[in-house]
Amino acid sequence: MYEAALRLLVGVREEVTEEQLREQEELLRKHLRWEEELMGKIGSVLPQVENEKVRMLLEAILADEKRHHLLLKRVLELLVRGETVTGEDLWDLLWKNVPYHGAPGG
Repeated sequence: MYEAALRLLVGVREEVTEEQLREQEELLRKHLRWEEELMGKIGSVLPQVENEKVRMLLEAILADEKRHHLLLKRVLELLVRGETVTGEDLWDLLWKNVPYHGAPGG
């Protein structure tokens, strides 16, 4: 993460294609789903755990997963969406607020 942050701050950004965007987005969304499943499983088991040491470990894992989950959501939002301009974004930029969307108006 430190290396990625350094590259973002001082490096030249490479163009990200729409295909790369879809792959990155799919990978992040898949990882987010796995985390949600894990958090759900831990949350459902936790109330039944009587062993104090196991409970402490599971609570620590759950807290860590929650923080990581929020981080990945933010990464998805900022790095993937925020750094990429898709063809759809360009069309929205050009035509979204244009009356009649370029067609002869009445």
